Parts: sequence; structure tokens; C-alpha cells
Amino acid sequence: MLSVLARGGLILSRQWHIARCDAHLWLAPGLRAFHATIPSKKASKNAEKRAKKEAEATRAAQKLFAVHFEREQFGSRMPGLVEALEKDSAPGAFLNRYSATETRIAYLINNAPAERCVGVSLPSFTKRDGRVFTGAQPDRNGTLCAYHIDAASLLAAQALEPKPDDSVLDMCAAPGGKSLAIAQFLSAGGSITANDVSPSRRKRLADVMSLYLPSRDKRRRGGDAEGDACAGGVTVCPREAPTPATVADASAAPPATGDWEAPVPPTVRITGFDATMQGAFGSDTFDRVLLDAPCSSDRHLLRDPEELAKWGPGRIKANAARQAALLACALDAARPGGTVVYSTCALSNRENDDVVARVLARLPFPAVVVPLAFAFGEATPLGGWHVLPDTGLGFGPLYICKLVKGTSTVPRGIRGDYSNVVPVACAAETAVRAAERCTAAGAGAACSRETNTSAERAQRVHTRGGGTE
Repeated sequence: MLSVLARGGLILSRQWHIARCDAHLWLAPGLRAFHATIPSKKASKNAEKRAKKEAEATRAAQKLFAVHFEREQFGSRMPGLVEALEKDSAPGAFLNRYSATETRIAYLINNAPAERCVGVSLPSFTKRDGRVFTGAQPDRNGTLCAYHIDAASLLAAQALEPKPDDSVLDMCAAPGGKSLAIAQFLSAGGSITANDVSPSRRKRLADVMSLYLPSRDKRRRGGDAEGDACAGGVTVCPREAPTPATVADASAAPPATGDWEAPVPPTVRITGFDATMQGAFGSDTFDRVLLDAPCSSDRHLLRDPEELAKWGPGRIKANAARQAALLACALDAARPGGTVVYSTCALSNRENDDVVARVLARLPFPAVVVPLAFAFGEATPLGGWHVLPDTGLGFGPLYICKLVKGTSTVPRGIRGDYSNVVPVACAAETAVRAAERCTAAGAGAACSRETNTSAERAQRVHTRGGGTE
């Protein structure tokens, strides 16, 4: 009897063990996954230490950035400027005149209330209620009706003053907002060469152009000519004070009647040249040239802790050298009498006025700075214009300088100053690099005197129309 009970107990024990093993095998993956989601105390402490270290590095970088610009340029204004830079940029959008009228009207109705941007010639709008603009809708051609952009950027296209049949070069065009803004001023007889050296950015540029400019061969009828001129043209309702874009304002344009044909857009050519290369676009070629130069992008920098941690004053110097080479090539590409607009989204004068002054002092032909003034922003010593968010309605930063290229080979009155300049498209790049080598070699006072002399020459070029009496 005892032996039978013993055998029965052994069998039960084995079955229980097997069932236990089966349960373990079934539950084990879930248990492992569950335990993996619970960090150990050691891992948690290490994560806290890393987060604390990263936060300290970010604060140190922010302090370095603020102290540099406080000492270098803005003084007691810097804390308020940093606070404005760290906020979201004021929302902005402009209407695309190549889309159907009714689509633009519907866009304004859907985004009410919105205000017309003061002092911007394109039909552009902003919001003051903290909300952003909703997505732009395509019309019956598939052409999108509005482009979202910081309103300060539109001032660069406005400063260029393109005429309907002009040939325009946008040297660093991606993602395409400024090229599209320029296209609003052009007719079928005009042309835009939109350039960007980066293949990925160039693809985005091509996408923007195709989404916002209708094909010349596939434009469909729909809308009203008079209504189109009212709702989306560049001469729409110029006003000197903010005006709400209400439903009533949007409805002022006549409804679509079916008699309107989409305007013929300018010819658009997208290229991928290195814009610092001599003669990449030809010399004396374009009526207008826009150089929206790669820069420090300080507003984006302050919102990216990883990039901010890499920031240092040396980055400004490197950017300025490249910007000088780009600006010299931009001036070479413009025809005599043509207009060049140089713009950046940088804070530092070293990337703005100083770049223009250095290039003007070394060019083998005359160029004149044309002073600018807009409804928001502030003038710079050289005659440029700087929109900063603390005083620019939340827009910016954006620096703009407008230059007109002269017609003679060498400016009269300061011919001797150019005797050592190589007469090529990007001669300024050679001169700038030579000056930097001089500084690195520790030439001290001699370099300082040369820099001061260059600045004085640039001012003479500006005030006397390219050195002429």
C-alpha cells in the first residue's frame, strides 16, 4: 500500500514539475519584457546624471552665447533679445497669385482672424492670437494657395524689386520660400535660376516650385481675372496700418466665374552649383541676384541644445569668410547696373555689415549700398536693415543689405587701392583669406590698420557712389 502511494506521489510530483516548467516557458517572455521596462536603480541614477550633465552644458552654452553678444554688440538689450529669440516666431503666410481666387478666399476665411503684415508689398498675413495658419489647400490645378514663411523673409524679395521680365538668380534658394516670393513679382517673360548645392535641399526646392507654380502647358480655367488681381496680386490694397483679414475682406474679391486662366509663371531653372566657385553663373548675367547666405541661424541655434553646445565665436568667423566669397560671386553674376540683395538670419555684425564692407573694399568694380527702410526693424550703420524679434513684431532675425553694381571696371578715385587685387569674379575671397592669414600670423597693428583702412574705403564707396566724385 505504501509503495503504491509512493509511486502515485512521484507521478504527481513529476506532472506538477512539468506543468510548472510549461508555465515558466509560457510566462518567461512576458516577464522578461515587463522587467525590461523597469529600470534598475543604477540605470536610473546614470540617466539622471546624464540629463543633469546635459542641462549644465546647455546652460553654459547659453551663457557663453549671451555674454558674447552682450559684450560684442547688444549690451543690456541682450537678455530681452534672447527671451524673444527663444519664443516661437510670429506666424506668417503669403497668398500665391498663381492659385485660383476662390481657393485663396477660402484660405483666408478658414484662417480668420488674421492681420495684413504692415509694410510688406506681397499679400501676407500674421496672427496675434497665438495660433498658427492651417495648411494651404490646392486649387483645381493642384497649385497650393498660400506659403507659410516668416514675414521678415519677404522683405528680402521686396528689397530686390524684381520687374516682370527680369532674370533673377537665387544663389542659395532652398527650401524655396524666397524664390516663390520673387516669382510673385515676375511674368511669363521673367526667369528664376534657383540654385542650391545640396541634393536633398535641392529636391525640396524643386517640390516647392512644382507645388506652387502651375505648369505652363496644363493650366486650367477657373476664377475671375479682376478677382485674381484683387485677392492675390502684388499691388493688392496697400495699407499703412494693420488690417484684419476678416471674412468680409476675403469676400470683397468677386467669386469665380470660369472666365479666368491661371497666370503664366516665369521660367524656373533649378541648378546645383557651388556658389563660391568663380564664374559658376557667368559674369554680368542677371538683372537681380538674391544671396540668402548660409549663416549662424541664431534663433534655431538657441532652440537646439546639441547644436548650441558646439557653438563658439569661431563659427561666426568661418561663416563670414564663406559669406564674403558668396557675396563677391553674387556681385560678379549681376549685370552692370543690376541689383544684389545680401541677407542672413544671423545676429552678428560680423556676418552682416562687416561682410559687405570687406567685399566692397576689395572688389575690382564699383558697387553701392542702397539704404533700406521698412515698417518694422532697424537700420544698420552701413545702410542695411536688421529685423530682430524683440522690436520686429516677433519676426526675424533677418539682415538685408541692398547693393547696386556699377558699370566701370575699377572705381575712379581709388584705383590705386585695387592694384594688388586679382581681377576675377571672386577676388574678394582671395583678399579675405589673406587678411585672415595675416591675423593668424599675429601681425597685430599692421593688420588692424589694414582693417580700418578697408572699412573707411567701403564707407567712401557707399557714400560717394562707388568712389566717383
